[in-house]
Amino acid sequence: MTTRARRGQLAVRIGLVLLVAAAIVIVATGALPLAETDSVLARIAPVLGFLLVLTALADVCDEVGLFAAAAAYVAYAARGRPRMLFAMWCAVAIVTTWFLSLDTTAVMLTPVAIGIARQTGARVLPFALACVWLANSASLLLPVSNLTNLLAVQALPAGQSFLALSAAPQIAVLVVVVGALLVLHSRTRAQPYEVQRPAPAGDRLSMAAAAVAAVGTGVAASAGAPAWLAGLVALCALWAVLAVRGQAPDPLAIAKRIPVVMAIATTALLIVVAAAAYALSPLIDQLAVEGNGFGELLGLAGASAASANLLNNIPVYVAFEPLASTPHPLLALLVGVNAGPLVLLWASLANLLWWRTCRSHGVTVPLVRVGVLGAVVAVLSVLAGTAAIWAMA
Repeated sequence: MTTRARRGQLAVRIGLVLLVAAAIVIVATGALPLAETDSVLARIAPVLGFLLVLTALADVCDEVGLFAAAAAYVAYAARGRPRMLFAMWCAVAIVTTWFLSLDTTAVMLTPVAIGIARQTGARVLPFALACVWLANSASLLLPVSNLTNLLAVQALPAGQSFLALSAAPQIAVLVVVVGALLVLHSRTRAQPYEVQRPAPAGDRLSMAAAAVAAVGTGVAASAGAPAWLAGLVALCALWAVLAVRGQAPDPLAIAKRIPVVMAIATTALLIVVAAAAYALSPLIDQLAVEGNGFGELLGLAGASAASANLLNNIPVYVAFEPLASTPHPLLALLVGVNAGPLVLLWASLANLLWWRTCRSHGVTVPLVRVGVLGAVVAVLSVLAGTAAIWAMA
């Protein structure tokens, strides 16, 4: 490890310690009343529980070869046509984000995308960008697609379908983002590649069980089941199938990759943000968006997108949620914090995970160019998503 990398790790650890210390001081001094602290913890506990369970589920899906098999069959099905291959890969990234969350796409699919690009002689950057852009922008559809969605579900009126609200803006956002990706890829002038029949896959029953577990989690959560419980049941069922077939992964290896530190940091950060929001609550109440006018919705979506790029989308969602007093403004907020974080790395955890994955696989990311492209796409996609909400309202 280089000296620069060690310094980076040390800075991250110091920042984490300071963040946790700040949260402890806030709770201990009563800067955030105990009732408010309990409310924050009650909201975030099932969300972070789902994150931990889903990370394990995605790891098990990767262990059985589900993602690698999907990539191999996509490359074969495209029949040597680079544009078809890229379009099909975008579809894989979208579906993975819908059912296994944006972080899974950023971490699990990015190495596969890099491998496909190198294997077929294509430029790596468009494939890598497809992973991170679609991880963020395709995370609007289902509650399980993004942690912000799970928080938003708690704020919706009883009986309100999340999918009924999110489908239209999700389609609008994807039209913009996928269109931009296809234009970017078309400029690379990729050449036809040699079609290779996929190598014999692993155990098909195990991969089928993994696919059912992933899709079942998303469907169950969308139907109203607690997301963490749906994920846990799916994980246990998949593990049982693999155990019967003698293919259960090493539980310690899976446990080591569960992002416990990230969950602690997220909890501490939310307490800090909640304390700031509590102190500013009189002002926030006056700024609440109650109407469904295009200007009001776009203002909320644009402000949340800009703030997410400056800070991070999860605390920005928590801070802005009191401004969204009805379902349509709440959805505009989600468009901002989900589809907007395409400019700066720290705007979402998925961005940071993606960048780290690219670096570990020898891919240099031109951050300035990616940021400029991301800014253009973010503005257009937030506009499109907000327009869809306004038309629906």
